Amino acid sequence: MKYHECRKNHLQQRNRNMWIANVSDHTGFIFWVRYDFMRASCMTLSIMVFAMLLLFCALSPAFGQAGRQLVTLADLEPIYRQTVLEQCPWDDDSLEISAVRAYPARIWVPSGPLDCEVIRISSRRFLGRVAMEIAVRVNNIPVRTVRVCGRVEAYRNIICAARDIRRGDIIRASSIAISRMPVSKIRNQVFDRPENLMGMAVKHSVSAGQIITGNMVTPPVLIKRGAKVIILAHAPCITVRVPGRAVEQGAAGDFIRVRNLQSRKEILARVRDSRTVTVMF
Repeated sequence: MKYHECRKNHLQQRNRNMWIANVSDHTGFIFWVRYDFMRASCMTLSIMVFAMLLLFCALSPAFGQAGRQLVTLADLEPIYRQTVLEQCPWDDDSLEISAVRAYPARIWVPSGPLDCEVIRISSRRFLGRVAMEIAVRVNNIPVRTVRVCGRVEAYRNIICAARDIRRGDIIRASSIAISRMPVSKIRNQVFDRPENLMGMAVKHSVSAGQIITGNMVTPPVLIKRGAKVIILAHAPCITVRVPGRAVEQGAAGDFIRVRNLQSRKEILARVRDSRTVTVMF
């Protein structure tokens, strides 16, 4: 009797274990089927969303053209150039406008009558990099502001050395040439007329092609120290000429000290030419 009870309990325990194992296997299979189905569904959904995005991007320009219009650099650059030409202090023939860019390069605005106006300019000197802010209006309503930048350069004819000029040489027509140079690179006083340099003396050596500035030249010395001169003394009714000797050198128009050879006195006289100085009574 005891043996049969033990046998019965053993069989019941074994059946119970088998049932739990079957249930576990069945649950795992169901879980695997559900996970695989969810993964496939997510992939399908992702592909559908991606396809819809591609379709939207492909069709958006067509939809935009129906209710909007495109503004590009080609629409804004003429306004930029016209503003520079109208407001800059340089001649139109001497100006060069290059590297014009718009930020952003293209914009979509509503359809309608288009109007653009410059509302701000970064530099009134109009040299180098010049930026402008242009307001874009549709039906007189501001819709966007675009920043347009460009490089503006002005050129002018200036005098430069045609050959090497040594210190003390007198500038002649063969010594100089006219060159077209950008204004932004000019820092000192320059000459644009050859007649303003004719007869001037060079303070220091100048190389060929170098720009001749105001601090490089000086009026030539007409009277050297120790040279004999004629002293002209002017009065309302009389002019006196006496011999003299220069105590210091001077150019035309300079006041120098000279010694009257008759009275042995030093006076201050103005250089008239290479042999004459004048004084006033």
